[in-house]
Parts: sequence; structure tokens; C-alpha cells
Amino acid sequence: MAAMRAIVELNKGRLRGTAARTPFDAIMERVAIPEGVTFEAGTVGGIPGWWCKPQAAQPNAVVLHIHGGWFNWGSAKAYRNLVGHLALHAGGAAFAPDYRLAPEHPFPAAAEDVRAAYFGLLELGYQRIAVTGESTARSYSSPLASKPPRRRMRWQFGRQTSWA
Repeated sequence: MAAMRAIVELNKGRLRGTAARTPFDAIMERVAIPEGVTFEAGTVGGIPGWWCKPQAAQPNAVVLHIHGGWFNWGSAKAYRNLVGHLALHAGGAAFAPDYRLAPEHPFPAAAEDVRAAYFGLLELGYQRIAVTGESTARSYSSPLASKPPRRRMRWQFGRQTSWA
């Protein structure tokens, strides 16, 4: 934690908007790489992102992780190590979509990307999907509730899940 604070302190209050993307990603990429998880770039539902696959992943189970970043920071690549830890502990593969960021792509672009990734996972045959995330993830997961697939959904702490 002290190392993270030292990195953040250099630019604290100095970088705003899109100028903070690279330093933000650099911080997230410092999350320890989980053992027993492989990473690969991929595309789901037409949306690029990163797959995080634990060695003992359950079949038909997947985590869709929506990274944070205040609507205009963050990337699936930068978050892959964190998402790898989630996948490892959930016991299933995880996909982190590289949704379009503001301000270049105003609302509802990111929400549409998240929705496309979710339905892409269904098309790939995943039967159990957990949607996780932090910060902006709640905003981007809401459209999933507006037109959910015809299956039972369960809400918990502002996140949509069908993991049961």
C-alpha cells in the first residue's frame, strides 16, 4: 500500500480528465498477478477485452467484470490482474470488456458495450453469469435490467447476477 501511495502522490491533484488515463492504468497494472490464471485478449459480443481463465474454472460459469474509472479512465488490460483474482476466487472464467470511454464516446456508448458483452457471453453458451465491478460499474450494469434475457435474475448490492 505504501508503494501505491508513493506512485499516486507524484500526480495527486495535477492530472485531470483524459490526461490521467495512463497513470491510472499504471497503478492498476501493479496489482499482483494471480497464480494459476492465464490471460488473453479477446472479443465478446463485438466488444474487445481481456479473458482471465483460472486453471480449474467451472464450465458454463463466467464473471463479467466492469472496471471502474469515473466514466473516462481505466482499461480491461490494466484491470486484468484484479479481475484474475476475482475469477480465481469465483472459480470461473472472467471477461473484462474494454468499453468505450467518455468524453470521446458519450453516454450511452459504454452501457451499450457492456450490454453487448453480456449478451455475447450468453451467445457463447455461458449459463451462469455474475456481473461485478466497482465505481461506474453500477451505472453500466443498469441497462442489463431494462431488457434482461428470459431467465431468472437476482439483484444483490446493486449488481445483477444470475450465479446460482
